[in-house]
Amino acid sequence: MLSPAEVDDLASAMKHPLDGTLVRVLVYGGLRISEASALQHQDLDASSHTVRVHRSVRDASGHIEVGDTKTYAARRVTLPNRWLVN
Repeated sequence: MLSPAEVDDLASAMKHPLDGTLVRVLVYGGLRISEASALQHQDLDASSHTVRVHRSVRDASGHIEVGDTKTYAARRVTLPNRWLVN
């Protein structure tokens, strides 16, 4: 288990800022990589610091498909507001 400082260090070490954001979403949001990969801008509600998780990405015989989450359930995940931008 990483401490918040270690998560920040890992995210800061990423070559691209969006990769750092991905690290934080995975850690603080508890998302699967397939769920985080399917996120779109409209899934973020900056005013409530939440992300709507309702899709996932999968590899289907060499083709990327976006579909339901593993559990077929949508959910809202609250993220720390210190690194979300309105």
